[in-house]
Parts: sequence; structure tokens; C-alpha cells
Amino acid sequence: MRRLGPVQRKMPCVFATEVKEEPATKREHQPFKVLATETISHRALDADIHSAIPTEKVDGTYCYGTTYKGQPYLWARLDRKPNKQAEKRFKSFLCSKQNSKEFFWNVEEDFKPVPEGWIPAKEIEQ
Repeated sequence: MRRLGPVQRKMPCVFATEVKEEPATKREHQPFKVLATETISHRALDADIHSAIPTEKVDGTYCYGTTYKGQPYLWARLDRKPNKQAEKRFKSFLCSKQNSKEFFWNVEEDFKPVPEGWIPAKEIEQ
């Protein structure tokens, strides 16, 4: 078997997605759902998905595999959470009936500090 490369970014959905105009079950105040269809996306086909080797995602989160002190090591994802003040501002925005359609996060001020030795994920696609 050939050696697999490290995974350093999120993989987009293999299937084409569609938006349904019905309330989301996971997010309060979100009036729509984004669902995967049964159609393989053009991006997956362009990446030659048919010859890909599927692997198991061990812990259900984004992971980073690398060598640490000479040994292979798997690092679990750290979600960087908003601080209480920013979370309140965001919830207020979601509940407001104003016409403003955009909310802006200040990455430097709105999030809790990261732990020492934190390694940011590479090549995250928006």
C-alpha cells in the first residue's frame, strides 16, 4: 500500500449540496437547511474521487498528524470559542429584527486566547 500524506485542511463535501427553505434543527434562528444530495460534486469528480482511498476519521473532529519527539502523533482539533461578551453580541444579532445581514467577528478581541504551543490548522478553505 502506498504511504498516505498528512491531512492539513478540511475536505469539502463530496456530494453536491442544496438549500431547503425550512428551519435548521441544529441552529436556532436559522430559517434554512443545507443538505447533501446523492449527486457527487464536480469538485470531487475533478479530484478523481473514484481512485481515492477512504480512511476512517478516528475521533470525529479535524486532526493533525505529525511527528513529535521522533514518534508519529495525532493532534485533535481545538475549537477556538468566542468570549462571553462576543457571544452575547452575536446572540443579540441573531435575535434582532434589524435589516443588517452581516455580523463581523474581531478575531483578535472576540475569541478566547489559545493555549501555549497551539498549532493553527493549515489551508482551511472558507
